[in-house]
Amino acid sequence: MFEIGIKSIVLMNRNHLPIEKLVDNIWNNQKYGDSIQQNLAVIDFLQENKLALFIVGKSYFYFLDMKDAELNNFSSGTREVLGYEPNEMSLGKLISLVHPADLPVVISFESKVMEFFNGLPIEKMFKYKVRYDYRVKHKDGHYIRLLQQVITIETDDKGAIVKTMGIHSDITDLKNEGPPVLSFIGLDGEPTFENVQVESKFSFLKPEERFSTREKEILNKLIQGRTSEEIGKELFISKETVNTHRRNMLAKCGVKNSMELVNLCITNGWV
Repeated sequence: MFEIGIKSIVLMNRNHLPIEKLVDNIWNNQKYGDSIQQNLAVIDFLQENKLALFIVGKSYFYFLDMKDAELNNFSSGTREVLGYEPNEMSLGKLISLVHPADLPVVISFESKVMEFFNGLPIEKMFKYKVRYDYRVKHKDGHYIRLLQQVITIETDDKGAIVKTMGIHSDITDLKNEGPPVLSFIGLDGEPTFENVQVESKFSFLKPEERFSTREKEILNKLIQGRTSEEIGKELFISKETVNTHRRNMLAKCGVKNSMELVNLCITNGWV
């Protein structure tokens, strides 16, 4: 049986978790295969409400479509955990709430997560849960510590992750201090790797040495979740011109896609 777990059992309400197409396209430089492989155990739960998830305390759920790179379908628990309505949340919003001291660590964790899954054979893509914690700012101004647990729902025929489901739980009462910790939890008999050591890969560079005024405008709109087409309309330039600037920024920073670019710039305080 597919399990996600730590302490108390909460049976999710599938009505809070619709899966629908996302619109904002940040990771549009990534290449994917054609066919989709699904995590049938999770899909079965979402459709039939048969699978129990083990979570800690107050929690909410969300989905991420890697092709569009925008968190969506936040469950109603978001209000209790963060103080925000579900429709107020997005990837950019969540990033803006992460504690400044934890943000570089979180980004380095995500880099390690990609490295870990890239090293897995396709048949094991669904057999691991990613778990790590970090601090985020509640709407009323104080910081809480979130435990983030993520499972893969869909991959493509090349083994690239297409869609994930995440759970955020408030564990402030359980861990009020200490650094974030990353673990890969093995499922269905796979080994577990806890307290994985991760070194930060991000240096602090001067923005004026990197981007033109136009590139800075486009970068800020990327962080807001705008697509190339939307940016073009807002800046009165063509979509193709926006994409050219995006490619130039990727080359200047030595990153592979727009998500890495955004992460790097936020980490270094360029925006």
